[in-house]
Amino acid sequence: MTVSLFFVLWETALQTHVPEQALSRVSSYDHLLSGGLMPVGLALAGPVSESLGVRPTLYAMTVIAVPAALALLRVPAVRRLPAHAAGTAGSGSVRAAPDAGLP
Repeated sequence: MTVSLFFVLWETALQTHVPEQALSRVSSYDHLLSGGLMPVGLALAGPVSESLGVRPTLYAMTVIAVPAALALLRVPAVRRLPAHAAGTAGSGSVRAAPDAGLP
């Protein structure tokens, strides 16, 4: 549930704050890095859990992930990301499908 909420917020932030002409490229880098690093994590998880055990490996991941997430939340620009891109709040930035170039 939380992961789904994060993905909705992430994609909304991308579409709101990345210029339309760059959105495809930014999204492709995002998916390349996200999907591309999964096999690396899986390749490392097996040997680490084999040597340390599953429970210590999960604890170690938590010790790394939680402070990393909290550190990102300390960045003011991350905490204060506006709901609308500059100059679009209330300006009618939502367009009907024919005006948006959709089929």
